[in-house]
Amino acid sequence: MFEHLAPGHLIGGRYRLERQLGSDERSAVWRATDRRLERQVAVRVFDPELDRELLQRQAGIAASLTHPRVVRLFDSGYDAGHFFVVTELVPAPLAWAGLPLSPEDAIAVGMGVGEALVYAHERGVAHGNLHPGNVMMSEQGAKVSEFGLTGPALQGRTTHPSADLRALGSLLYRALTGRDPGTPGERPLPAEPRGLSRIVDGLVAGEYQTAERACRDLDALRPTPPEPERGRRKLLLASVAVGAVLLAAAAVAATRLGERAPSGEPTEQPVGVQGEPYRPASLSDFDPLGDGRERRSAVPFIADGDPRTFWATERYSGGPTFSGLKDGVGVVIDLGSPQLVGRSQVVLVQPGCSFEIRHAPRREGRADRWTTVAVQAQAAQASVVEFPATRDRWWLLWITQLVQGVPGSERSWACGVSEVALYPP
Repeated sequence: MFEHLAPGHLIGGRYRLERQLGSDERSAVWRATDRRLERQVAVRVFDPELDRELLQRQAGIAASLTHPRVVRLFDSGYDAGHFFVVTELVPAPLAWAGLPLSPEDAIAVGMGVGEALVYAHERGVAHGNLHPGNVMMSEQGAKVSEFGLTGPALQGRTTHPSADLRALGSLLYRALTGRDPGTPGERPLPAEPRGLSRIVDGLVAGEYQTAERACRDLDALRPTPPEPERGRRKLLLASVAVGAVLLAAAAVAATRLGERAPSGEPTEQPVGVQGEPYRPASLSDFDPLGDGRERRSAVPFIADGDPRTFWATERYSGGPTFSGLKDGVGVVIDLGSPQLVGRSQVVLVQPGCSFEIRHAPRREGRADRWTTVAVQAQAAQASVVEFPATRDRWWLLWITQLVQGVPGSERSWACGVSEVALYPP
């Protein structure tokens, strides 16, 4: 049915297929690159036996849904007789998550899905086939995909919104227990927070009439966020404590706060490393498969010479590999002009992160376009990495595995970096 699909194939003359993400008897989904806009997208190609007019109509309905909790549909068309749609790439469905989730995370997923349903139902659109495979996990929260392009909709049948609410209950049950609803009491729901089991059971039993009410009840169970000032004070104290550990364990000498050196010129070196490191011209976060924001305001801390300050990735609740959402994130170091680099020192807040050192002649927007010169798996708190001397302007610290215990990450996974320095050979 989909024999013509292969990596490198251009769908619609514009979307270059890279890797198949999944398939069923009616469609196949591929990760692809939009060559015109140079961005990653998902392309879903349908069985040519399906009704074309129905597919076009349903794609129009899906494209009209523009809520942040709904996976956006960008484009549609035909390729070799197959109808296809192009959507934003959110590569990790709830089905890939390490279940069960904590009650807090499950409530957040339920809220995200519920908000998508409220928006769609208000516009007369029901999903009809909601399951963990089309609830996508992004850094902005849960997003629902395949509105109008799955299940009964592809057979021309309409679905009542009440079916979506029962599916939401089943989704929450699975998120909390790791299994679908079965015999009552076979695997009880968490006792805390009080009221959560009542909401889940009520959704599964069809007692809820609107998604808005379900969202309201779930929202009432969410913990009250800490006072902003108290949160900032707690993070500051944690940063100072980490700084003390780094001073003892990594023996890094702190330069004066705010001290600068001309771009591309060496600055003072950390203790224990021979030679003088280059002073970056600029630093920026790098998250090609997310929202492009990885705590960018803290990025300058990795080259300020002060081990008490640090940059950390966003928090991920689903494990050390970014909850399955992406291959990595990192920081781009611009040296201002091509410089000969052969060593790097990386000081972590918490040992155990894995990272790579990459480089490129220009600031590439995709991680696979950077050349890897060094790999550190489960690195020590302070690592000096040597690699073949390479002359380039742009360098990338690419984080590939996270750890627990980074200040501010609570029980989630993250990677904190105190200092990064690039050296001549």
